[in-house]
Amino acid sequence: MPILSPIRIAATLATVFAISSPAAAQIVPALAAVPAATRVFTVDSPALLQQALAMATPGSRIELKRGVYGPLSWRNFKNTGQPVTLTPAAGHAVRFDKVDLSGSTGIVLHRIEIVGAANPVLNLSGASNILVTSSLISGAKRNFDPWDDANTGVWIRNASKITLAGNSFSDLRSAVYVQRSQKVALAENDLRHIREGVNATAVAGIWLHRNQFQQFSPRYQDKEHPDAIQFWTTGETVGNSDVLITENFMNFGGKRPVQGIFMRSEQADYWGKPDIVNRDVRIIGNVYYGASRHGISISSVVNGEVRNNSILASPWADRNDGAGVFDGGRSGGGLQPAILVRYPVNVRVERNAAPLLLQVEPGAVFADNLDVWDSLQKKDIAARDVFATPPIADLPALSAFAIKTPSIARTRAIGSVSLPKPGPQVAHGHMVARGNWYHARTGSIAALRP
Repeated sequence: MPILSPIRIAATLATVFAISSPAAAQIVPALAAVPAATRVFTVDSPALLQQALAMATPGSRIELKRGVYGPLSWRNFKNTGQPVTLTPAAGHAVRFDKVDLSGSTGIVLHRIEIVGAANPVLNLSGASNILVTSSLISGAKRNFDPWDDANTGVWIRNASKITLAGNSFSDLRSAVYVQRSQKVALAENDLRHIREGVNATAVAGIWLHRNQFQQFSPRYQDKEHPDAIQFWTTGETVGNSDVLITENFMNFGGKRPVQGIFMRSEQADYWGKPDIVNRDVRIIGNVYYGASRHGISISSVVNGEVRNNSILASPWADRNDGAGVFDGGRSGGGLQPAILVRYPVNVRVERNAAPLLLQVEPGAVFADNLDVWDSLQKKDIAARDVFATPPIADLPALSAFAIKTPSIARTRAIGSVSLPKPGPQVAHGHMVARGNWYHARTGSIAALRP
């Protein structure tokens, strides 16, 4: 079928809308006047936006003037050329209460606010080649308290080549759910005032890089045990593979213990399905601060590397034994955080700094790690001899985790020796480019050294 020009599409729409909507018939010629070579459409209403979407061709740019545009359903849009970009006009801010791109390909959302009660707020199920950048994804109640939010920010299900870069997530039950998808990149996002971070299952190729997780508010009285990053396999026929987790900052001080990186295969661990495991996993250069045992916890991993991570207990980990629920469910009991490995095959754990380094079943090699003093064992090297200014605040700056100079940790390059700023950046185009590179490349993350 030949691709219709914007003018031919506009003429067709004008004929239709002349019958059903005289106002719309007046709007369409304005879009028809846009030169096809320019492909930049400026719109100021939901009706005009719908027409621009229908007229979009590869490389089009749709600029929205300030306003609240309600729900956006742009499903099954197929674009295999240059992406179509949806973004506010310069100096403007726009908001949707729901965006559904399920089944669509070749779209960029840039500087868009999506704030609503829909579950999910942004649906990327069945989508491919989608980039979402510098946007806000939030529940409807912008009160920085996720106890009254029941929805998920983004669904990435049965999708491929999805990048979320430099976005802010807030006021959500959970931020991102990734299932049965491939080549997904989450980079430099900020996740706070939520109850659960990123959940992933049956994923082939995922990169989580320089994201910032903080100020989670779980419902402890409901036995919630939130994670910044969680991988699982319940109900799946395959495990997770080709996983790279680098330089994330999990900042969970205060009286709310939150798990850091938690990966296991319920199918292999509990249900006698040893082939459904996590393969080719690399966890490098991350910082965890908090009061959950699971600073970094991996189980049923085949071919894994846990290297140069810094795990540090917050003061709350020293005050109780993990059994309690306090403040009406706002606070939970703390434990000393650990790097914990179970059911490993060809896993190497090296040059990490952590209060506890635990291996339950054999199969992993632990080499050149530093045990940091903890209140459970009451031994090993003091935190002040590893970190320049060991934090005690509820929400310390990342600089508090700098490796001390001089120190044995610095000499042996142990812990997160470089502390790049996580979360949204003033300019993060390099991460978008690297995300696209990640999508295009072949081979396993296990062969990549960042």
